Amino acid sequence: MTNAVQHFPETRTFILSVGREQAGHLNYEISDGIWNITHTVVDPAFRGQGLAKVLVEAAIEEAKKHQVGLTASCDYAAAVLAKRKA
Repeated sequence: MTNAVQHFPETRTFILSVGREQAGHLNYEISDGIWNITHTVVDPAFRGQGLAKVLVEAAIEEAKKHQVGLTASCDYAAAVLAKRKA
């Protein structure tokens, strides 16, 4: 099955679909031009497949594209960001 991530800036959400099913989402807030990832959620049926990381990586790429800073108050997303900086 194909994974697809869509960004919905009006709701500050990334939605991950696997095939035709919504498998997870990521939410963020914007403060002083910096995106703060607040939640990363993967449906229990899709856990253990690395999909949360797919969501965080999509947010990282989108933030780069828009030249905005990125941080995370979500523990999982913060760990992914820390590994990328190491």
